Amino acid sequence: LKVTGNFIDNVAQCLFMLLLLLIVKGWTITRMVLTIKAKVTLFTIWGTYTVSIMALFIWNLVSLFLF
Repeated sequence: LKVTGNFIDNVAQCLFMLLLLLIVKGWTITRMVLTIKAKVTLFTIWGTYTVSIMALFIWNLVSLFLF
């Protein structure tokens, strides 16, 4: 259950980061539609963040069982 809880916590942090990035880009505050350039930038930053968080989660999980 601890591993599942940590995974859910990581997913929640990644989704919260997406929400913060959307607000920073002005979605629903100043405009309802983001430009293509803004979407690419947003998902590049968020994707990099998400991949790095999940890689660190897996690394921690593997190192926990190996050592």
